[in-house]
Amino acid sequence: MSDMNTELYNVAFDGAAVARPAFAIHYLGCKISQADSELIAAGLVSAGAIRTTPELADLIIITTCTVTAEAESKTRKAIRSMLALHSSKQVLASGCAIAIAAERFAAIDSRVSTAKEWPEALSRAIELLGLVGDGAGAWAGGAIAGGVTADDAWAGGATIPAAERTRYNLKIQDGCNGHCTFCIVAHARGPARSELESDIISRAQEAEARGTLEIVLTGVNLGSYRCQTGRTDDTQSDLTRLMQTLLEVTDKPRFRLSSLEPNDATDDLNALIASSKGRVCAHLHLPLQSGSDRILAAMGRPYDTAAYYERVAAARKQLPRLALSTDVIVGFPGESEADFQETLDFCREMAFMRIHVFRYSARTGTPAAELHDQIAPAIKRERSARLSQLADELAQADIVRRLGTTEQVLVEVPGRAHSESYHLVSLDSQIPPGTLLSVQFTGYQTKGKQIMFVTNAHHPSSQIS
Repeated sequence: MSDMNTELYNVAFDGAAVARPAFAIHYLGCKISQADSELIAAGLVSAGAIRTTPELADLIIITTCTVTAEAESKTRKAIRSMLALHSSKQVLASGCAIAIAAERFAAIDSRVSTAKEWPEALSRAIELLGLVGDGAGAWAGGAIAGGVTADDAWAGGATIPAAERTRYNLKIQDGCNGHCTFCIVAHARGPARSELESDIISRAQEAEARGTLEIVLTGVNLGSYRCQTGRTDDTQSDLTRLMQTLLEVTDKPRFRLSSLEPNDATDDLNALIASSKGRVCAHLHLPLQSGSDRILAAMGRPYDTAAYYERVAAARKQLPRLALSTDVIVGFPGESEADFQETLDFCREMAFMRIHVFRYSARTGTPAAELHDQIAPAIKRERSARLSQLADELAQADIVRRLGTTEQVLVEVPGRAHSESYHLVSLDSQIPPGTLLSVQFTGYQTKGKQIMFVTNAHHPSSQIS
């Protein structure tokens, strides 16, 4: 361990002062990347390491993204910037970009180590930090006496970000069997597979014990979750049945589903959300990618706009207050102005509350990257700007529709919360982070391009127990 940190992490074991190894986590990309980072961090804390900022850490772990060429470029930049912090810094890079091209990243510097999936990254980090065991509670300086909480595991004056205390990304599934022509993730993550139901339940209960009030279920292809339960009355669980089980084994947290393929927003799942009394957020993120059937077919997406419309209509019938968000790619190879106009028209018809707009980026190793009718960057920028403007209009329209209604909001930082419908909410800064409360939306305000609700909440006594 570097000399610069030994004073900071001295703790007493059996009367002797021993320096504890320190690490930092930096992730890029999606909620899966964040969830994997949290699993690595939890294992290291359990093994006796202490979590701090990159400037003070001995080892910096970067969970990478490779979904686009730009994402891979950001990964290389992040590794170099972390190495530049101090000549003794070590970086461990893991995740999707490493699964695709580990040797390219290892060649950046001799201080860079690589690991593909998070269990391998945890084992390698334990080795690099001089810890022993497999994350079960021992380290080179001596045995851990009792548990180490997440708050205790920070050093150097840093505090855990409020969002990490209030919201937990729980990965239930990994990999994908899809064949979207623009996507490299199936190659990086491998075939679809599910986490053990017992592990999922344990992690949810641990999050509740820490005081987490929102658990986000994440997966590369979340709706493909299938897991043997081991119960005599049920040999296999799908996403809906898992959600029901999680509601039964926890009391306080609300659950949110991350991205779902449109065909996986089933009537059974919608019915469960409707009957959960707010414990499962009535918010679905269903990636559209294009409003042109011609482009959807070229992308290899397993639906057309009619099927997408049908699923949304069914969901809204069961969930009248549904908040619907989506992803859209502009500038896919061969996308004409007419195709793009179809996307604008369909997005308007769907009345999305949020649209994540992506400019197509050719990813080496995908079929779409080999197509000859690539779209000029200037056209992609122009289409991205037009769709982003529509997204802003639709977000404001959804907020206006919800004025006067009441929702539960989760306070993440002073003065800022997220509603069940996943809108930003501005409220009294005296209400502490980690508070879940019901508020009425009395108005809204805009700051630059950001729009958020204004509420009538002014006192933490309105917290829901």
